[in-house]
Amino acid sequence: MFLPLHQKRSSPEFRGMVAQKERLALYAHCAHLSAIVTEFTGQ
Repeated sequence: MFLPLHQKRSSPEFRGMVAQKERLALYAHCAHLSAIVTEFTGQ
């Protein structure tokens, strides 16, 4: 069940999980930036 870290890291499930986390982080970053822009242009 518990694989060595390098094996776990190269597994498709782990890569998919990391890719999903990165995508969510990117979405959150973009939403944050657009909120800042809206705030500045709205005033």
